[in-house]
Amino acid sequence: MYRPPYFKQDDPTELHRFMQAHSFSTLVSQQPFMATHLPLLIEEGRISGHVARANQHSKLDGQEVLVMFQGPHAYVSAGWYQQTGEVPTWNYTAVHAYGTFHPVTDPQRVSGHLRQLVTHHEQHQPTPWELDLSEEALQKMARAILVFDIHITRLEGKYKLSQNRTPLERERVVEGLQRKDGKVADLVKKWSP
Repeated sequence: MYRPPYFKQDDPTELHRFMQAHSFSTLVSQQPFMATHLPLLIEEGRISGHVARANQHSKLDGQEVLVMFQGPHAYVSAGWYQQTGEVPTWNYTAVHAYGTFHPVTDPQRVSGHLRQLVTHHEQHQPTPWELDLSEEALQKMARAILVFDIHITRLEGKYKLSQNRTPLERERVVEGLQRKDGKVADLVKKWSP
């Protein structure tokens, strides 16, 4: 990922927090060259997920892959800078995780992954739904998917949030974004130098 110095985010704790907060992501492989959009679970040094066995990604084993996580983003009007000769841009946050793809074949790990995924996404529901299948029924359904782990070898973060602009220009960007997207405006304020 192209990362000018003022947009780089390299703090591993922040990058893991970001990935957990934006865990619906894109898995990209080279052989075959393709992408799959899917929810993932993030742990220190590891990403886990599952794909349908009919998906070509279920055939990966030991390959390096890229997982792209994207956070809030918004258009930035050049008119917000109050100067001529400027151009519009886009503010955004993204993390790329590189690692090695490994299929998970242990039945207990497969069912554990599925239960953990449901629990993770249900925890904030007013009445969390619980996976109430027997282990036998869950294993039968799990035959249609492949659970995998990706052991993270490298992380790259880019928070492009007007850090290269003057304080006055950043204020104007925040004002413009607040009319349109408060989340990105808050990020510009948070990550200002």
